Amino acid sequence: MSSEFGSVWSEIWPESSDLVNPDSLLSTSAISDVANLEQSGLKASKFRSSCGVDTAVQEIGEDGSITEFPKNLGTTSGATRVDSDFQRFFFSLFGNDFADTYVKKHKLDFLELQYEFEMKKKRFTLESDLGASLELPHSLIKMYTAKYKQSIQFLIDDSDYVGKIVSNDEYLILNKNVMKDIFGPAVKSTVGYLTNLTRDPEVKQCDAIILVGGFVDSAVVSGAVRFYFPNSNMITVEEAELCVLRGGVLLGHSPDPDFSFQSKFSYGLGMAVPFNENTHPKKKRFIADEVQYCTDVFQPLIFSGKKYKIGELSRSVTLRLNRPNQKRLAVPIYVLRDKKVQFTTDEGCSPIGKLIVNLEDRKQGKAAVEIQMTLLGDSLVVMGTEEGSIDRTDAAFPLRPVPSTDARNVKFAAILKL
Repeated sequence: MSSEFGSVWSEIWPESSDLVNPDSLLSTSAISDVANLEQSGLKASKFRSSCGVDTAVQEIGEDGSITEFPKNLGTTSGATRVDSDFQRFFFSLFGNDFADTYVKKHKLDFLELQYEFEMKKKRFTLESDLGASLELPHSLIKMYTAKYKQSIQFLIDDSDYVGKIVSNDEYLILNKNVMKDIFGPAVKSTVGYLTNLTRDPEVKQCDAIILVGGFVDSAVVSGAVRFYFPNSNMITVEEAELCVLRGGVLLGHSPDPDFSFQSKFSYGLGMAVPFNENTHPKKKRFIADEVQYCTDVFQPLIFSGKKYKIGELSRSVTLRLNRPNQKRLAVPIYVLRDKKVQFTTDEGCSPIGKLIVNLEDRKQGKAAVEIQMTLLGDSLVVMGTEEGSIDRTDAAFPLRPVPSTDARNVKFAAILKL
């Protein structure tokens, strides 16, 4: 990496060197099966947000299988941050009132200007002496000159951007420093995010960082990541900007994708079961229709430490109702952090929400609802179907991961979507 790159970003964010601890950087171990990692990146990106920077941590098995570890990590940075900072620059240059009026009146033209910047920002490098040349919409030039009876260059000469921007006919030429100012916050946020990420015990074991997403094409951002993390093994897949799209297509067309997810916790529901005097405390006993039941029993459907394929359905549990006038069923969903917990009221078992199932009118007064669960990337989906009905009720709940302190000598990859 060139010395100029380091000096430039040290000026923008001089404290960055203090935040990046060499002892916390990722391992430089070689990855023997890059093809699997690339496939992993494509698939992992399917479950990442389309905005900002997101991360998936995955283990590559000896058989080529992929296990994702729930991290729920991300930050509002990356390409969208640069776009928003360009919009702030536009408003700062033309003034809030004029810029707001123009954007509302000429939405399509402003989108064209943003698209123009989108193309130029990917080509911008710190090694170049130039910044970016943007072709201004004709509607912008006409509206400004008609309102203020002067050229845009007069505006620039009377602003903080004098000497940094030049208006040349229909073009706005931004020098290198203006582009660095626009990129600076995104790079600062991305590097800070990665610095915190590398302190995670599970991520420390990663053999590589795989860069995917559209902003990988930016030499500024990908170069900054490599500069501040020189001891990390960075892998960029071909056509990285298409990884998010391809991940969805691959999973959609694969009837049985070899892509699993290891749950940190157990997930289940609270329910009543027939009372057992030998195992159930008397304080949990209640009577319904002359039958003794035990309440608040935790019934797990997803088990901690077990690997599940994405979308794989758990076993089902059937809840039977006896009240003839009951119109809906509220099923409490719990997360279990202690394998020894038996009841939902015990320490270590916490509610995360409820699945509400609307019940159909029934003549005989009895009903049964089948409950199943599945893991989808970073969320738990709970499904309820009333017996005899084709309608299914779904509810999604975010997973609740915790940092792992396990030491495993396995192949790990952190998939970073920029």
